[in-house]
Amino acid sequence: MKIFISHSSKNANYGQALVKLLTGIGVAHSDIVFTSDTSYGIPSGANIFDWLKSKISEKPFVIYLLSNDYYSSVACLNEMGAAWIIENEHVVMFTPDFDIESAHFRSGALDPREMGFRFNDDDRVTAFIDQIKERFGLSTRSIITNRIQAAFLEEVASFTSLSSEKNTSSASLIKRPNQRRTAKPSVNRITQMSRQNDMGPKKNEFLGYRIDNVDPIQMTNVQSGARVQRGKNRAILREMACKLGLPESGAKTCYSPNGDEFTTHDYARAILKELNQSL
Repeated sequence: MKIFISHSSKNANYGQALVKLLTGIGVAHSDIVFTSDTSYGIPSGANIFDWLKSKISEKPFVIYLLSNDYYSSVACLNEMGAAWIIENEHVVMFTPDFDIESAHFRSGALDPREMGFRFNDDDRVTAFIDQIKERFGLSTRSIITNRIQAAFLEEVASFTSLSSEKNTSSASLIKRPNQRRTAKPSVNRITQMSRQNDMGPKKNEFLGYRIDNVDPIQMTNVQSGARVQRGKNRAILREMACKLGLPESGAKTCYSPNGDEFTTHDYARAILKELNQSL
């Protein structure tokens, strides 16, 4: 069985990061179809529509990379409809800025009640990796998959940081047209700045755990000094949030305005803000 990544070409950076994640945990290059990279895409001289039709009819494992750009593309929606009709086994992934309350998503071919997850959701990415390893019979060691996952999350964080920096710079230039344009920092520098803004000289220990970094999330057991294993961060953060009274009355989890449960990063930021209100 092959993995077919259904995506908008405008989100090729997310698709490339996903390909690196998949091959890093052991999926064969020949088992991935990703049309934004010629190494994984349509053979030279092939008719694009006939080729895609044949691949979808082979019932691959489909990863829908959903975004605002995806729902603005007729080709993507046709691709989704074709895969949906054949009832392919699939996973739904959202770009960090995708609005799951949008009318396009709610009324589309995919069931909006189906569990999907965002690219920067640490715990759900862990579960996704486990699912792929089981589905494709991969035996890659955990220490390797953890490194691959950390690199994936860091790369995704660089996309969102770069996008935020670009939007901020554009707004700044509109407000002050005579302002001198400064050199754009590198992706690594932008990511580093984002982390510094998240953490800084703050109180970051609570209930025996320390939040060392927000995006990608890194936590430490204060008593043992051991790093919290991936997949366990959110449960600890939920408990912290409850102790601090962050969820709505009677609830045990926190939710964003669009109805999603907080990601690990959302929990960490909210907890750090609450711990440091009096500082």
